[in-house]
Amino acid sequence: MFLNKKRYFFRISLLRVLLVTVPVVFLCFPLYAEEDATPVPLQILPDDNYGVDWVRSVEEGIISPMGILEGKPVKKHKVPEPFIIKSKKKVMTNVLFSHDVHAYWLNCNACHPSVFPKKIGGTKDLSMKAIFQGKFCGKCHDVVAFSIKACYRCHLPRNKDKRKVKIATGKSKRKMYENFALGEIEEAKNIRLGLTGKKAVEKIAAAKKLAAKKVAKKKAEEKRLAAQRVAEKKVEKERLAAKKIADQKTSAKKAAAVKATA
Repeated sequence: MFLNKKRYFFRISLLRVLLVTVPVVFLCFPLYAEEDATPVPLQILPDDNYGVDWVRSVEEGIISPMGILEGKPVKKHKVPEPFIIKSKKKVMTNVLFSHDVHAYWLNCNACHPSVFPKKIGGTKDLSMKAIFQGKFCGKCHDVVAFSIKACYRCHLPRNKDKRKVKIATGKSKRKMYENFALGEIEEAKNIRLGLTGKKAVEKIAAAKKLAAKKVAKKKAEEKRLAAQRVAEKKVEKERLAAKKIADQKTSAKKAAAVKATA
């Protein structure tokens, strides 16, 4: 009787040990663990729920792809400064569009003029619906570029782009914002990259200083051109007045000559 009880308690103790240890072993060393299919080099690159963020990888200096396989230097085209595309929906933030990012991977004629007209304001019906239908940005995104569902790779983070920006006006009536001041563009880039602290502040300050210099230079040039136009008009007016006087004198001489011969 005593031996039977001892065996019973031994079995219960053994069962308890097995119930505790076996699940732990299986959790730590699964029998059918799936291997991570991502190549090791790609595992160190910045990513999100939609895969590797190649743009951030370049901007942060982690990778530096060759322009061509031969490794020869590639001629870089001058591209416009980044600009803001205003969101048509209040629930969504604006887009910071950078030509630099696209020109880094593509040639200009990949998008212009077949996808986007070269003329400023030529894109009249840009919308997310059209993009999801494979038009405009949808020609590449969700096909060979990152997913359209990765909203904040293009749209600015929430509550970060609430700043006064002039809306472009004029004959073109374009639906996009005018270029940000360089400092604000730099700030938006830092927000996108998650840069904060002293370096980000210094970078923004330097960009704003550069922007102020460019604005001052532009205003000085406009003032010079305006003064030049005024001076040219004055010279032209004086020339026409002198010509008129000369013509009057010539006409008077001819009239006097005709009268003398009559």
